[in-house]
Amino acid sequence: MTHDRLAEIPERYRNSTFENYHPKNAQQEKAHSLLQEDPEGSYFLHGPYDCGKTHLLHAQYRTLVLAGVACNVRTTVDLLNEIQRMEFDQDFLSPVFSQVRTRSRYHLFWDDADKVKITDFRAQALHELIDLIYRNCLSLTITSNFSLKELEELEKLPPSVIRRIDAMCKVLEV
Repeated sequence: MTHDRLAEIPERYRNSTFENYHPKNAQQEKAHSLLQEDPEGSYFLHGPYDCGKTHLLHAQYRTLVLAGVACNVRTTVDLLNEIQRMEFDQDFLSPVFSQVRTRSRYHLFWDDADKVKITDFRAQALHELIDLIYRNCLSLTITSNFSLKELEELEKLPPSVIRRIDAMCKVLEV
């Protein structure tokens, strides 16, 4: 089972660990330290391309998988495809929604949260998911090239989702 979960990591990040992450500045060092000290914590990692956000996300994911914590890793595209399939295929049960609804300990890793064009359906679906994570006191780690304020200003995510993320996650610029 552990091997299957680790296979969810894209090839490029398959070997990402906290040990082989090399911070280049104080912000990256702070993010690295916090995630390594509290891998079950919820984080919103933001910063420019190629600063190590996705490496840290996958290192945290790997740590939790090896510790036996129920978790999934999804890009925005994968997450939205899964949600949309659930809407149109009554026989399909989203692995993410299934975990969020039934687990008392679960962590969702959401990579590239800013890579979405918001429609009413997507806004509602993302709000439902993030709100369930919030209400069930589960964990969430998200990466984005934009800060929460920028995501709201650019209308990349609905304000209700941004408020929940802000309430749940330690916001770290990487």
